Amino acid sequence: MSKSTKNATDDLIKKINILGPWVHGYFDLGNGLIIEDQDKLHKKRITKNKEYFVDIISKFYRKNTLESKTFCDVGCNAGFFLYELYRSFKFKLAIGLEPRKTNLAKARFIANYFGLPRSKYFLKQFDILTISKRLPIADIVIMPGVLHHVSNHLQALSNLYKMTRELCIVETYVLPDWVNSNSIAQHMSLGETLYGSGQNKDKFGIVGYKLETDRLDGATYQSGIVGITTQRVLVMMMEHVGFKNVQVYHNEKQMRTEVYNEKSYRQYNSVIITGIKENLKQQTAHFDEIEDSLEEQKFVSYIPVEYIEPLYQVVSNQLPIAKLDSIPHLIYDSEFHHTKKYGVIARKKLERKIGNEKYYRIIQTFKHSPIQKISFEYAKTCYHIGKRTEAREILKKLVKLVNLDWRTVFMSYYLLARINFDEGKKKDARFFCNLSLRAHPGYSLSLKLKKILNS
Repeated sequence: MSKSTKNATDDLIKKINILGPWVHGYFDLGNGLIIEDQDKLHKKRITKNKEYFVDIISKFYRKNTLESKTFCDVGCNAGFFLYELYRSFKFKLAIGLEPRKTNLAKARFIANYFGLPRSKYFLKQFDILTISKRLPIADIVIMPGVLHHVSNHLQALSNLYKMTRELCIVETYVLPDWVNSNSIAQHMSLGETLYGSGQNKDKFGIVGYKLETDRLDGATYQSGIVGITTQRVLVMMMEHVGFKNVQVYHNEKQMRTEVYNEKSYRQYNSVIITGIKENLKQQTAHFDEIEDSLEEQKFVSYIPVEYIEPLYQVVSNQLPIAKLDSIPHLIYDSEFHHTKKYGVIARKKLERKIGNEKYYRIIQTFKHSPIQKISFEYAKTCYHIGKRTEAREILKKLVKLVNLDWRTVFMSYYLLARINFDEGKKKDARFFCNLSLRAHPGYSLSLKLKKILNS
């Protein structure tokens, strides 16, 4: 390392240290320089939360639409989530809002260091408790690690609702829900008319208040009293300010299991909750209904055994290709050789013969990973015609393959779950159903089966 390079590095380190503390970030600057939270559990929290936010946004939107969306991080601190989610989704505009100038200086340092475009990456001083008719608005708004640092939750969430055009994500520390005890409820004058219905019986909860200083880690904007809610209260508040379809993405128990599962100097409880505006709720419900219907239709539609069995025998080396009859041969040529002229001709012939059949769409998916998909579809056909033992043996071989096609993974585990469920083996059915959902947490057929198994 030259003297000038060493001096530049020393100056950079000095600037980083003076800008600190870096308690809510992880930034790899290259050349072995990494800015990170020295509290390992804090570091794990922001890393896992980034993964969760990516997962939530990916489920709400088709990825090719996100470049047209605007994004806002309320309380962006040093800009970790703003930077990471902007990199992940290439938003049309990313806005970082932060009340403290010291934190904004860190976020600007990061933006300048990585050369982020000022036309698309914007930082501004802003307090979520501000009283204003002109609030910044974005399609997707997140507010991680902020709510437990404010005194007026309803004002903060009301502003958040006004700022959100479509999707809102809130992550915050909470009190454990066990503090919402029956003994507390007895002292809260819960009127019988309102709380008599099952829908309202749990519509109460606790908020804990404490003094907090702004002197040390840069998290709190102003010294004073701040409040920490329970998960139940937070859901109530988000619904109260207008958010629709408020969902707990991860509750405090899940966060303790997945994030705060290491010994620390204090106990952590946090949740991640999503809320949407009505227009997005309608779109999402519409898309979900269509996709659920298509998944169901795809499962109940199966390729006739006289077509799929000989294809399976070919891909499992039990039958030479030359022995295939007309339609199986056309399927083989159209999918294995779809880039060749005779493959295109085979596809056109096949479409004329069976193009109006529902299973024809399944056949068209064989182009990618044809051996695996043919094997799965033969297992599915066996299942539907009552040959469960043969279906099970094929599926067990499939799931042992490395780099198995992703859709084949979660559908194979689902089919194994169905086979075991039909045979009354609920424990095995639950095992395979959970594996299916680990591969694809949103797979509607496995979600429905899980509900049945847990009822």
